[in-house]
Amino acid sequence: MFEYRFIDQEIRNGLLDSSSKTIAECEKIIQEQAKEGWRFVQLVTVPNEKAGVYMPKAYKLIFERPL
Repeated sequence: MFEYRFIDQEIRNGLLDSSSKTIAECEKIIQEQAKEGWRFVQLVTVPNEKAGVYMPKAYKLIFERPL
């Protein structure tokens, strides 16, 4: 049996932001969660309902660990 943790990471689309910054933030979250015993399972793209299907709003990072 496992417990799960879901963390949203907003995708930055501003003039001074880049996708590499968002990826670096995701990597940091994965490292931090691993130190707490969580195993990274999956990254899901959360669509931006206002901008359409092809414009993601955030990434949902999914982690698990045994109970």
